[in-house]
Amino acid sequence: MICRRGFTWWELLILVLITGILTGITIPKFQDLIVRSKEANTKAGLASLRSAIQVYFAEHNAYPEDDLECLVKDGKYIPEIPITQIPGTNHNDSNKVLLQSEITDEGGWIYYNDKKKPRTWGNVIVNCSHSDSNDSVVWSEL
Repeated sequence: MICRRGFTWWELLILVLITGILTGITIPKFQDLIVRSKEANTKAGLASLRSAIQVYFAEHNAYPEDDLECLVKDGKYIPEIPITQIPGTNHNDSNKVLLQSEITDEGGWIYYNDKKKPRTWGNVIVNCSHSDSNDSVVWSEL
């Protein structure tokens, strides 16, 4: 009687082939999940900022006039300015708040603090003109 120890070359080849196929299917799905989670984090940060601004407005009957640092002072409204993570662009992750009316497409946030423009006063948007991964929405139009 012949006693076999280990696997044959063909068995190992089939194992490697199956592992390669499964890896080829799983890695793109995993990368897509990472992109979607970063986008969801940015959208949640935008909602958090907008909520904090509304609470500030309710208490002071005016929108913040600075670069939103008053919202994080003593952690009263939010603990920190959220970070924008915009995958698929050349933008670095940033929590920088710009006070301007034009999109510079460099990531971070844009806060409109000009009282003379009541339609935009108190709004905050993502400083990006690219679409999300589904091409369903442009970041600055959220």
